[in-house]
Amino acid sequence: MKKRHENGPLLEFFHEQNAELAGFYRTYSNLWRSFNT
Repeated sequence: MKKRHENGPLLEFFHEQNAELAGFYRTYSNLWRSFNT
């Protein structure tokens, strides 16, 4: 339990980064799709 609490902020940071990456990937794949129709 204690270890989990210590890792909280780090996991939160990675989650934010992943959300950003997912947004970028979505835009990229949309662009890619529009170029390859």
